[in-house]
Amino acid sequence: MLKQFIKTSVITVGLLFIFACFAEEEYEYHIRIGKNKVYTNATETTFKIVNEKKNVIYNDLKFVGYAGDGLQILDKDNTLIYLNKNLKIIKRPQPQSQNREVCGTVNSYSYVISDSLLNPLSYKIKLKEEWTNETKVVDTIPKANIKNITFLNGKKTLWFNDNSPEPTTLLIESKNNKIGLKELQNKRVDYFDTVDSSDPFYIKVSNNNLWGYYKLTKIKYKKLGAFEHNLVRFELPDGTTGYLDWQGKEYLNPIDKKDD
Repeated sequence: MLKQFIKTSVITVGLLFIFACFAEEEYEYHIRIGKNKVYTNATETTFKIVNEKKNVIYNDLKFVGYAGDGLQILDKDNTLIYLNKNLKIIKRPQPQSQNREVCGTVNSYSYVISDSLLNPLSYKIKLKEEWTNETKVVDTIPKANIKNITFLNGKKTLWFNDNSPEPTTLLIESKNNKIGLKELQNKRVDYFDTVDSSDPFYIKVSNNNLWGYYKLTKIKYKKLGAFEHNLVRFELPDGTTGYLDWQGKEYLNPIDKKDD
């Protein structure tokens, strides 16, 4: 009887060990914060944070991203939490300032919007590469129905280098009071009621009192905040609230989630 019990116990322990190994293999390395590591499952829908002693400090997380010198996380209840590099909860880190210093020899670019001498009914956009000192026309835009046209900085000139690239999206004010956004060498112009380009990498737009982020989301949000590190708060017309990440993925608050 005792031998059978020992045999059964050994088999049970062995199976539990094998199961634990397989469960661990379901997670893969994601990012590091100090001596601590973040792991995620294959579909990046669940995250866990493990310290240097391989103890799981946070589990079943819905989102993990860098914030300053720490982390920004969403737990399983969709609660937004900030952690410092020692995994201690803090109120909110300061955003890291972008480094605009030139490192090494890099190419610089200058774009200019001007009237076309050959075609007075069009604007032309010229690109000059400082490395080669070559200038070329990269786009022409008919003036019809256009009141004003600039880059997102509100100017007709744009300069940047390879260390600090800037979006080259064009901001078009139409004669019918719509605001258009156009990518260079693309004939399509998307028009909106309002455009907020204060953050040129995440342009907030609206139509018919609904909001969205240009090229990132549909225009469907009743309320849409500004990005804080990796996430932004939103509210849908039906009252559903949650967070949106920089890839356009939504994280709904559990109490608001509707049945399919």
